[in-house]
Amino acid sequence: MGEMIGLIKDLDRGFHKEVDAQRRAEGGVTGYGYFTRLAAQRGLGPDAKEAEVREREFCKRFGVVDPYSPYAERVRAYAGQTWALELAFQELGLRVKGPEADAMGKFFATNASTVLFPIFVEAQVVAGLLLTSLVPAAVAQEVSVNSHTAEHLALTETEKDRRTAVGGEGARGATVTVRTADRTVRLEKYQAELNASYEALRLQRLNVVALFLQRLGAQIGVDETDDLIQVAIAGDGNTGSAVVDTDAEVSGALDYDELIRLSLAFPKGYEFRMAVVNDTHLRSILNMAEFKDPLSGFNFQGTGQMPSPLGAEWRRWTSTGSAAFGTDRILALDSRLALVQYTEQGVLTESDRLIDRQFERTVVSKWTGFGKLDYQATQCLDVIP
Repeated sequence: MGEMIGLIKDLDRGFHKEVDAQRRAEGGVTGYGYFTRLAAQRGLGPDAKEAEVREREFCKRFGVVDPYSPYAERVRAYAGQTWALELAFQELGLRVKGPEADAMGKFFATNASTVLFPIFVEAQVVAGLLLTSLVPAAVAQEVSVNSHTAEHLALTETEKDRRTAVGGEGARGATVTVRTADRTVRLEKYQAELNASYEALRLQRLNVVALFLQRLGAQIGVDETDDLIQVAIAGDGNTGSAVVDTDAEVSGALDYDELIRLSLAFPKGYEFRMAVVNDTHLRSILNMAEFKDPLSGFNFQGTGQMPSPLGAEWRRWTSTGSAAFGTDRILALDSRLALVQYTEQGVLTESDRLIDRQFERTVVSKWTGFGKLDYQATQCLDVIP
């Protein structure tokens, strides 16, 4: 693996400036992903079998249930993009996992390893975000932008606009109208500071530091999920984008019939694919007679994975960061059509200060925002109207 050592030695502080330039030019570029791209240019990369095994391992580690979901795609991309970074650690003799992980001070023992530390920080933050955020499972698409605002397109046509008609041979067919509306979505900045000095952390094991960084990413995941839920229910600031609730027939009473009504609130052509529910309502659902059959009970007790009432994927969410979600609503999505995420440059770290071993005021941040794509793909049950 002399090529990997050669690649590492060729890196300097200019590498991180190059990554920033690529982010601005392409969007969505990560430091560890760009490092893997450079490795591939030198002929370094996993063979097909190794890549497949690695993807399966990561999908299991990150709790992927549906291998064809957007979340699974993001996890597989993360597995591929971090390959070169993990190989570099092996070549440098850096142990970053397990009970024998090295102290963080070893990361700064040579210039070759020091330059990789900002990539390590970014990779751990993104891992925490992936483990926590509901966004990858809930959005239809993620779009990279290079501004704090995004030009968003909402689908506003009705079934009547799309309707076809039977026509005779040679006759003109019915005109199908696809209506859209231009919208603007403002991105929000989620950020936190690594408020610890190198001297305080240099003796900490790298696996412990990794957990600290993952918790930071997890909080970004919580915050962006709260924002997604708020937009899904209250709208993205554009006229008509707020959801129209399905109110419980008896205030405070959540039963099987109410879940049926929520499912049927989706118009023809839409599917109830995902639900976000708080602890109180989830407890009521899991205790419904309709869902207490032996198979559902075994799956939940044996794996911790919730049953899928009405064929939807149910996600527990306890954060109170969304005022619209509150304590009385259950959010239902057709995740193929409901929401679009706009992200500017991805997760950012102030690399130079990390290289210089100065952690104070080092910021990890992410600019992101959400727009509603098809307003009919979001439904909501208000249990206490």
